[in-house]
Amino acid sequence: KGDLRWSVWDVLEMDCADGVTLAGFIERFELKVGLACSAISHGASLVYADFMNRAKIEDRLRSRLFDALKLGPEATHATLSVGACDENDDDVEIPDVRVRFR
Repeated sequence: KGDLRWSVWDVLEMDCADGVTLAGFIERFELKVGLACSAISHGASLVYADFMNRAKIEDRLRSRLFDALKLGPEATHATLSVGACDENDDDVEIPDVRVRFR
């Protein structure tokens, strides 16, 4: 938080071994990085976007992040691409987010 400069080799690490929900992950991300989360993708799948119909994604937001990503039982980590905006609603380039589940 504060210094928003990264190199192309940086990765943001987040511990989600406690079974956090997708909504909880978004909240943690925003607290840790100080930016609003506008989208989350895993591979080719768009997991969350702030423009999605809220009624349609409520169940996904309440589900565990691990389940929302549709990971196999052997998965211990996932790499997410997160779209982020600053307080002026300007897009901010951030590195990938590596999430630890175990």
